[in-house]
Amino acid sequence: MLYYELIRKESNGQIKGRIEKVIVYQPIEWKEIFIQSLINFILGYKLGFAIMDFKTFQADPAAAVFKTGKPLFWTWFWIVDFGILVLQNDSTDR
Repeated sequence: MLYYELIRKESNGQIKGRIEKVIVYQPIEWKEIFIQSLINFILGYKLGFAIMDFKTFQADPAAAVFKTGKPLFWTWFWIVDFGILVLQNDSTDR
């Protein structure tokens, strides 16, 4: 219904239509893979740590965020996640 109303208003001159070129598929770039992996790392690993161990995070946020050590599993998880994104990108380029 909205489509027909917009067509009617455009034909009456009440609104002005425009034509846009839409790119349906564009290969992902390395920059986008890096940014997505960095955001996933921060949200999934560091934010999760801040929620799970809030007292440590509250005492010294910088030390808690830049801490390395025990939760090595999640570090490897994000490395593998990044690798899968790279492999998917390579397979779509062929």
